[in-house]
Amino acid sequence: MAQRPMIGPVDHAEAHRPPLRRREALLALGGGIGAIWYASRRIRAIRTALAVPTASAAVPCVLTPEQTEGPYYIASEPFRSDVTEDRVGLPLLLHLRVLDATTCKRIEGATVEIWHCDAGGNYSGFSAGSDRTFLRGQQTTNGAGRATFETIYPGWYMGRTTHIHVKVHVGGAVVHTGQLYFNDAITDAVYAEAAYAAHGARDTTNATDGIYASGGARSTLSLRKRRQGYRGKMVLGVHTVARDTERRESRTMTPRLLLPSALMALTAAFALGGSAPAASSSPAAEVAAAEAAAFTEADANGDGKLTPEEFASYGALLRQKLDALRFARLDANDDGALTQDELSAGHPGACGGFPPPPPF
Repeated sequence: MAQRPMIGPVDHAEAHRPPLRRREALLALGGGIGAIWYASRRIRAIRTALAVPTASAAVPCVLTPEQTEGPYYIASEPFRSDVTEDRVGLPLLLHLRVLDATTCKRIEGATVEIWHCDAGGNYSGFSAGSDRTFLRGQQTTNGAGRATFETIYPGWYMGRTTHIHVKVHVGGAVVHTGQLYFNDAITDAVYAEAAYAAHGARDTTNATDGIYASGGARSTLSLRKRRQGYRGKMVLGVHTVARDTERRESRTMTPRLLLPSALMALTAAFALGGSAPAASSSPAAEVAAAEAAAFTEADANGDGKLTPEEFASYGALLRQKLDALRFARLDANDDGALTQDELSAGHPGACGGFPPPPPF
């Protein structure tokens, strides 16, 4: 039978070892934490080295696509977070973050401006009877490069998909002019609500919008449903110094030409005083033709650019041409006059009231 081992002097001493002093305990604890920290750092380093970059991981460092400013930009709007004023619509909380596209560093102190139409397609300052400030404003980015706006989900107007205009200034220079877009399925659901449904069915989606085709997929907001409305997020990657070409583009405007052969014919019809295109034409083509014709007429010296004075004429000319398009589409029997039934059937608010905003 095996004998039970006896507790020798060493075992007895271990059983009665005095407790660690406070300093010894802290040193032991610190050593353990240090070992864990070092191991975690090594694990993260290994994972980083083996990781495969993804498109989403690269987004913050990508230059956000430049897109047209349009004729309805108004400078020196108030610095404010809530731009809603009295406009009715689904609340939208907009979080925008400005990063340097080269270094991926956040930019503090950048000025971010937004402007967009209301649920009925109206831009402030350009629709009959409206003030010039609703759904317009600017914010300065904080230490994290973020600017936040409280607004509403934008409406639509003829020839354009749903969008918000955005402009970023750094150090007094414009470093980005672009547009923010929305998921079509979400937009369709929003437009079923009363504030938007009265405006009728939109005629343009992301897939059929000519401006969206030039980088719109990279300028689409990340949307999340909130208790009331949506929250939209977007990272704006910009160059911190405006390049010479960008400075020139901020002072002049060049025409956006689509389908040149078709537009030349339509433009000639406008220039010769002909009637508006037939209602069966594509709205996007009609709008593009009106833009081209208005540009040609406003460009007094024919240099292919618009000065500030010529640009003022361009806006008036384009509004006249789009009014003619609206009238032609509403005049179902082509008798040169509109009845109440034609106005009701044709959704006269399709461009947000008189005068309709150009498609920007």
